[in-house]
Formats: sequence, C-alpha cells, structure tokens
Amino acid sequence: MRDKTSIVGGNETILLAEDEDAIRITTQFFLEDIGYKMLVASTSEEALLKAEEHTGQIHLLLSDVNLPDMSGPDLAKKLSETSQDIKKLFMSGYTASIIADDHDADMNFLSKPFTHDTLAAKIREVIDIA
Repeated sequence: MRDKTSIVGGNETILLAEDEDAIRITTQFFLEDIGYKMLVASTSEEALLKAEEHTGQIHLLLSDVNLPDMSGPDLAKKLSETSQDIKKLFMSGYTASIIADDHDADMNFLSKPFTHDTLAAKIREVIDIA
C-alpha cells in the first residue's frame, strides 16, 4: 500500500485530455484522491468544450501529446487563446527527444508509463512554476 503522506497533491483544477481509457480513468481517480478538481476528456474537442463550460480557472492542462483529433500542443494553443494562465504538462509513450523534434523542446513532459508518485511530483513542479 502506498504511503499517501509522501505524495503532495493540491486543490487546483486540472483538465485531463487522454484518449486511452485505462490511463484516463486511473489518472482521474488518483488525482481526485489527492485533492485536485478534475475536468476529463477523451478527445481535444471534448476538452475544449469542457474548458468552455467551466466557469472557474483551469490551472493545468494534462494532455497526451497524440490525441486522435488534434495534438496535445495544438490543444494547448487553442486553450491559451482564452486561458492565458493555464500551465501545460504533456505525456507520451514516446521519448522526450522524439517529441521535441516535432514540438517545443522546452515543453513540460512526462514519459509513459509513469508512477502516481512521479505524476504528482511533476504536476506540483509545473503548477508551482512562477
């Protein structure tokens, strides 16, 4: 059993865009368990709709790099048009170097598979960047 005292969560709102059901569901439940408010989508289109319908601030976009209908970075650009303060964290089964060839090399990145501890730490790191 995991020692939850070693995991730092938060109360911010996270928009999760992930097309793989198992990853989306387990990530959602884990992040809710450590205090985050979750908006969850399986496509970019659904993520944009959830963001539009949400009345509060979205602190972080947690997105797969490769979604079926649009790339995660393209989704982030669209969201930034109305939510300039949104932080971004991308995840992929591909390595960061392969992703950097096609996208911004400085983007926040988490390689799949990842542990819940690693995910929680990376989210705090990205959200807490000034």
